[in-house]
Amino acid sequence: MDIRQIKKLSKIITVPISLAVALSGISAFAKTSQTGDFEITSSGSISAKNGEEITIDVYYPDKTYTDLLNADIGDYTKILLRRDQTTVGERGKYEFKFKVGDIPTGEYTVRISKTNAKTADDVVVEKLVYSNPNDYKTAVEALNKAASVIELKNIIDTYSMALGIDLSNETDSDAVLTIMLNSVKAEKLKSDDAKSVQNCFNLSKLVAELNSSKTENINNKITVLDLSKCGLDGYYTKSYVNEDVQKSLTSRVSGKNFDSIPKLYKSLCEQFVLAVVEKSGSNSAIKEVIDGFSEEIGASVSGFSERNLSELSGQNYNDYSALKSAIDNIKSSNSGSSSSSGGNRGGGSGGSIGGTKTYPTVVPDTDNKDIELNYYVFDDLDSVEWAREPICKLAEMGVLRGKEYRLFYPNDNITREEFVKMLTVAYKLNIENKTAKFTDVNADDWFMPYVAAALENGIVNGVSDDMFGTGQNITRQDLAVMAYNAALKNGVEFNTEGVQKFSDDDKISDYAKTAVYALKSQDIVNGIDGKNFAPQDTATRAEAAKILYALISLSN
Repeated sequence: MDIRQIKKLSKIITVPISLAVALSGISAFAKTSQTGDFEITSSGSISAKNGEEITIDVYYPDKTYTDLLNADIGDYTKILLRRDQTTVGERGKYEFKFKVGDIPTGEYTVRISKTNAKTADDVVVEKLVYSNPNDYKTAVEALNKAASVIELKNIIDTYSMALGIDLSNETDSDAVLTIMLNSVKAEKLKSDDAKSVQNCFNLSKLVAELNSSKTENINNKITVLDLSKCGLDGYYTKSYVNEDVQKSLTSRVSGKNFDSIPKLYKSLCEQFVLAVVEKSGSNSAIKEVIDGFSEEIGASVSGFSERNLSELSGQNYNDYSALKSAIDNIKSSNSGSSSSSGGNRGGGSGGSIGGTKTYPTVVPDTDNKDIELNYYVFDDLDSVEWAREPICKLAEMGVLRGKEYRLFYPNDNITREEFVKMLTVAYKLNIENKTAKFTDVNADDWFMPYVAAALENGIVNGVSDDMFGTGQNITRQDLAVMAYNAALKNGVEFNTEGVQKFSDDDKISDYAKTAVYALKSQDIVNGIDGKNFAPQDTATRAEAAKILYALISLSN
């Protein structure tokens, strides 16, 4: 049959067309897939020159190119779903994307060829399993109502192609389907999510494999997991999640006989924290995960020194309860040590704030300064040498920490809630059983108890009567006000008599002037150029650390 005659088919099949050409890749391959409701995309490479024309044919189930060649022209539309032409880009790359209408679920044949195909290299043929969205929706609704494993299996077998699941290749399908059934009862499948059923099935397979201890490293299956469901999406990609941590996590969640996906997710979060403590070898990583999940653990390591964190590192805790006990024991030991020796680390006496609150001295021992500064090291402080000592000292005290392992990001802005936490930790304010009145501070926000404690102690006010200003970068004048209030609360006295005003005094808000000039009287703030204070500019993490460190030193 003359190919020019077959080309007339494009006029007969009136389906909307959208074409795009890709321009890079390797030779002789094709990938055709369903990329949306009633949408197919095919991309790949064929042995053709840049600009050469190619044709894509999509054949109905059980139909082929041979059937087309032998058919009468009136039967073309019963054999060929779609024919399009385009030109290839560099290295023979191409892409087709088109809508297909309400076609049945089934296995379609896709044939991509040069217009004047002569050899096997000129043609690429592959299979496409297409799922009609209406069939998929019907199957999902049935699965959500399934009451037994047998019923679940029958539904999957009936709609196997629409769901993209083939149970014939599963060696332990009953175990997988039992887990899947329990999981669907706990959380219904979504008919508007084309991956919902496959994701649930694949996760059920993973749970079954873990129950049978058949998974060597869970990291190899990490793409199957939705880490956001167990709160690990912001942690698992960190550099401290090395192979040792991964294998420890795998071992910890293996052989547990989880009966559903939610049960795995619940355990995964807890065992991840414990695996980091045991195998990361990083004190900053241990601090990050424990403080990140302090509510679940029931304890935090705020204020822990490097030595304290090292006591936890490498230990094999079975659950949060065991970890909490270890943390509490270290805190008790620290309290006993503080009572008997004044709580100092480098010789000299501990400092007191407000008469009853004690903390390790932060006044550097000049004979041992270099050693002191090595207690907690960040690698990105070269641009803020003026703040290196305050940052390192406060980190060693547990008042602040880096954003990543050995990285502090000193020039990043600091938010209002982040600085409030620094103040409350530095001055040992009680954060237990606190609530905040602000509408933008929720009960489950990590910073809620710190904001509530600071509010109760007269250290902070909101940006309005009912708003704290959550998420806002703190201005220099507001930082000064909070720092000043905290210092006053803890017995620091200021004398602002004779203090020279900044050149931009008229830009400093009235409520902040007393605080700004009180700090200036002690040379804690000197402005950005010795003349201007820039009250509305946002403060950096380094600036916040330097001011807080200076105030604590005054409290000493």
